[in-house]
Amino acid sequence: MKIYFNGFWSGFFEKTNAIHVGFFLELCNRIFKEECSIGSLDDSDILVESIFDKSALYMKKWKYSVLFSGESRIYSNTQEYNIVLYGQRNHNNIVNCPLFIPYIYCNNFISRLQSSESNSRIAKNKVLAIISNPNGDIRNKILDILESNEIEIVYAGNYKNNIGNQLKDYYNTREFLEYVSQFKFILAMENSREDTYITEKICHGLLADTVPIYWGSKRVGDYFNPERFINIETFDDIPILIDKIQSCFNNDSEWNAIISKPILSEGLWRNIDTIAADCRAILNTSGIFKDISKIHIICNKEFEPIRYERLDKMISDLKIDKDKTKFCCPTYKHTITDDTFYKYVRTPMNYLIPGVNRLLKRAELSLFLNFISNLKDIDRNHLDGIFFIFESDIRQKDNVFDISQAIDTLLKNKDEWDMIHLGYGGEDQMWKSGYIEDFTTSESNIRFERRYTTRCTDSLLFTKRGIEEILLYFTINDDYSEPMDHYICRYLESNKSYKHYWSEPSYFIQMTNYEGEQSTIQRDTI
Repeated sequence: MKIYFNGFWSGFFEKTNAIHVGFFLELCNRIFKEECSIGSLDDSDILVESIFDKSALYMKKWKYSVLFSGESRIYSNTQEYNIVLYGQRNHNNIVNCPLFIPYIYCNNFISRLQSSESNSRIAKNKVLAIISNPNGDIRNKILDILESNEIEIVYAGNYKNNIGNQLKDYYNTREFLEYVSQFKFILAMENSREDTYITEKICHGLLADTVPIYWGSKRVGDYFNPERFINIETFDDIPILIDKIQSCFNNDSEWNAIISKPILSEGLWRNIDTIAADCRAILNTSGIFKDISKIHIICNKEFEPIRYERLDKMISDLKIDKDKTKFCCPTYKHTITDDTFYKYVRTPMNYLIPGVNRLLKRAELSLFLNFISNLKDIDRNHLDGIFFIFESDIRQKDNVFDISQAIDTLLKNKDEWDMIHLGYGGEDQMWKSGYIEDFTTSESNIRFERRYTTRCTDSLLFTKRGIEEILLYFTINDDYSEPMDHYICRYLESNKSYKHYWSEPSYFIQMTNYEGEQSTIQRDTI
């Protein structure tokens, strides 16, 4: 397959630039699952371009078109490309590709970032700044504050240079990293603060065994361990930063404690494979779930093999694009320690549910913890969209192939709801006194009844706004001493602005004790 690359920078094809064609060729190999090579305008079917030359988007009819921007701003015609690789979480045709990712791939830095080796050394110099662009107003103000507090800064770039010669821009060489390693701190500040606009700057200090002082994306802690760098979130953090710098100047062991921390938060979870899978999901525009951004399934293949096999078959039978699905179940009941259990189970259940004289089961707590893990994973990967979270005990009903009509209705009314239960809880529960039906009517083929109680939590559809709001509630209110459906009912009763609906008809059914599955889900043993 031939790729026409257009609008990239000097050194891109020669691989002399720190970010080059190698990453993009390998990414295309994984997206299209065949060997890709550089082609000409005439013999290529696929366009991959950046923003530094006249666009080739309209020069011919392309099978696929991809735009890459490593800049901090998006461009107006991005909707005309099939895929846009950019520093922003997934939504529409945009696939999250923070600039640091192609940087570490092109320069074989992944193993160094993943290394768990403990460092202990003494750096002679104090604070380094390598800045070429003078227009970062927030960054410049922070630098001025540091200098006014007698923090000496070595400027080795074009901006405010005070070393007599500008450090060369070969930011991927051993010589560059050795120079950086002479300093205890390096300023790693972006030109502006955007969603996942995280450039290679923070990597310079991490790779050189020094401490980055970061300002920029609020999502940086999703990728890099917050204990391994200093993050300036607001100007109120600067006095703490100054104290930390001065303390580390005077105490090498304190500084060594920072550089000995792991670099990555959870390994390299955003990588070339996840980017390729997200690209494939965008290009696949068929199937009844084509408009769902992601389907998360709370199921552990090791501990629920029968359910896993059934759910995997369900995905195939429903022709759901597997790039749109994710099995996410990091916690299981027998893995919950006493410390974890009593951290989250702090209230007797009979106080919350009169007449129920037992502690929450570990199986019930595991559902809380896994549900939260899935909410967090969606939040860190997606800026917008609609998302299913399925529990492992669901089965599809015979009418599930008609679900696209319900999804169409929900997409057209996306601002009107936060969470929808599309599973069965007894249709006779619906249309009782006090129900609200505010974006469908009794004449609608698909109806949605607003309720402040759940039917269950087995098959829930969320908007991104709904994800963010309920995740915040879970995070703040972390006493999970009652079954999760009770907990969510309390949330719905106390947060009347959160819009939760039951669907009519339902499309899934909960089968916790389905005959033949040999379920032990309700017991605290395997």
